[in-house]
Amino acid sequence: MISIIIPFYNEEKNIPILLQEIDEVMRKENKPFEVVLVDDGSEKKIQISNSNSIKLIEHKKRMGKGEALKTGMSHANGNIIIFMDGDLQDDPHDFPSFFAKLEDGYDLVNGIRSKRKDTGIIQLYSHLANSVLRNIFKSPFTDINCGFKAFKREVLENMPLYGNNFRFLPLSAYYQGFKVA
Repeated sequence: MISIIIPFYNEEKNIPILLQEIDEVMRKENKPFEVVLVDDGSEKKIQISNSNSIKLIEHKKRMGKGEALKTGMSHANGNIIIFMDGDLQDDPHDFPSFFAKLEDGYDLVNGIRSKRKDTGIIQLYSHLANSVLRNIFKSPFTDINCGFKAFKREVLENMPLYGNNFRFLPLSAYYQGFKVA
């Protein structure tokens, strides 16, 4: 099973659109899946009915993305995990390329943001940070800060989530000898 974990904050307009796109892609892929939505204390509550394929977990107050991902993992049943944001910057139509890499033996596939909504200064900072990581720490990743990724459950079992370390999950996996793309 594939668990798609989506932490979000104040994305009540985007989540229904994203769920429809995920359902469309996963039906074409014909793979069993669940979506674990983690509302990180949004001001407006989203109305999603829990079903066999959708779980909605709500934090009473904002705890941050790292805690939301951790909550999502504690409710996920899949042996393949996808992290994606709820703001429509991550495209579910990229799932098939993630699945292909995982089927080719990769343990973690890190996304690359192409539909960024960030300001120019944030994009510059991200580019510089990625350059430093590639040149000094020999990172194989183009966009280490991309929250869109797919990985085998055992990757995270070797590196528990805490605080904001989710940002370095791909690099940690790489250094621990997991096959990454």
